Amino acid sequence: MRIATPQVQYAEQMADDAEVEICPLPDMTISALSTLGVGQAEAIVTMLSDEENYQICELAYEHYGIQNMIVRLNSRTYLKRFHELGALIVDPSTAIVSLLDQFVRSPSAASLLLGQEQDRDVIEFELRNRDLHRFAIRDLHLPLDLHILSVRRRGQLLVSGGFTRLRLRDWVTVVGSPESLQQMMLKFDASREHETLHLVERATSRELATGSLKTEVRAIHDEKQDVQGTRFDHLIRDSVVLDIPHAISCEDFFDRAAEALSPKIGSPPDELLQLLLEREKESGTALRPDLAIPHIIIEGEHTLEILLARCREGIHFSELAPRVQAVFVLAGTRDERNYHLYVLSAIARIVQAGQFEKRWLNARSSKALQNVVRQLRVKQCR
Repeated sequence: MRIATPQVQYAEQMADDAEVEICPLPDMTISALSTLGVGQAEAIVTMLSDEENYQICELAYEHYGIQNMIVRLNSRTYLKRFHELGALIVDPSTAIVSLLDQFVRSPSAASLLLGQEQDRDVIEFELRNRDLHRFAIRDLHLPLDLHILSVRRRGQLLVSGGFTRLRLRDWVTVVGSPESLQQMMLKFDASREHETLHLVERATSRELATGSLKTEVRAIHDEKQDVQGTRFDHLIRDSVVLDIPHAISCEDFFDRAAEALSPKIGSPPDELLQLLLEREKESGTALRPDLAIPHIIIEGEHTLEILLARCREGIHFSELAPRVQAVFVLAGTRDERNYHLYVLSAIARIVQAGQFEKRWLNARSSKALQNVVRQLRVKQCR
């Protein structure tokens, strides 16, 4: 956690004494926010003037896709503007009244949320374990002191019961003892390395696959991380980006991708389109209902390019993936095989990040989409 203040002199005076890092915020610019590391933040709490709060939230939302923004409101004239950014608003004039009302209506729930119940906590988990996909809550065999309070799916809160079937990427709010919550965390979370290798294995075309693919991916990712990581960062920074405003078919998407990649690769669009269609026919490239990673091998040497595509309304890849919203298209030559596998592995790690889907869908520009990928890669390497 970091505290930022526009009072630069105060930040300098408190730098050595404060238990929490206090940083100066000389102005409300992207440069200043980047220096603070806002791109890696899970949440932002703003407690300045309404105008300053709005500037910070707008920059964080547009350039970093951060959704969890909490704002202390000073004047209700700014209420609508903050709502439009999706910020969570704390109005001091009504907050205490609402809290007292909650204590009157549901004292136990209020105590839990404020952390006043001894040996009880409330935590929200993301379901990552594929083995629990479509499991009914009643069949989870949870510790007896655990209770599921809510299930949130794609931003919608579900009325859940014993027969509610969970899905991958559901966010489940649970109350229980710290020990039982830890057990549930392990149950809900899959091994990141296992999941990464599984995604890479599924994404890799026959032309790149070998019998020792998993061992190779581990070795490639452990070797020359700095060099490969820098090259990956440049690859994403210079990538082609498509932000498609309406639902389209897989074939239409491949046609657009081929046209967009053609100038960078130097291959005719028709040739690239044919390769993409053949790769899809060989093995579907949609790895999740919301994600696809098509990649093709092209003629030539020392070439690897990537295209990032977002379609909020969804690209229809198949009956099992009718609404893909994030696509990474790779096109490379055979001599770049190792780097090709490195990029696939890096993407697999990035898309597993808990904040990926939210930040991807909330990014407001092509540059912001690139930044989501670059920042999450840095975060995964920590």
